[in-house]
Amino acid sequence: MKNLETIYEIKSVSVDYFEDSYENGQQEERFHSYFLNEYEFPLKTKHSSKKELIETFNDYISYAKITEDDIEIYEDYIDISCVVKYTKNSDWDEFSAPSEEDLKLWRKGEIKLYDAMFSFHCEAYKKEKLPI
Repeated sequence: MKNLETIYEIKSVSVDYFEDSYENGQQEERFHSYFLNEYEFPLKTKHSSKKELIETFNDYISYAKITEDDIEIYEDYIDISCVVKYTKNSDWDEFSAPSEEDLKLWRKGEIKLYDAMFSFHCEAYKKEKLPI
C-alpha cells in the first residue's frame, strides 16, 4: 500500500472589504479589494495538514483568531470573513482588529467598521511520500 500524504495548497487569495452596519448588515458596494496569486502570497502555500493551513490563515489574517469553525469550504475555495477597523494613514490604508470599545460604538451606530472577506483558492491532492 502506498503511503499517500494529503497536500493543501493555496493558489490565490482575493480580499474584499465592505462597510458593515450593525443595524443593516454588509453594504453592497465594495470599499477596497486586492488579489494575490500563489507567487505573490507572502507565506507558505503548501501544507501537509488542515491545522498547518489554518495556522497560515491566522498568520495572514491578523484581525481575528481563525478556527476550523470560522471557515466555509466551497469545492476549491475557502472563505473567511471578519469585522475590521479602518484607519486612513498618510500614504496607505490600514485595517486592524476592532477593540471591545470599537465594537460597542459600532453597535450604537457611532463608528463605521468593515467586513473583510477573504476567499482562498485552494487545491487538495494526494502525494506519494517516499522513504529516504
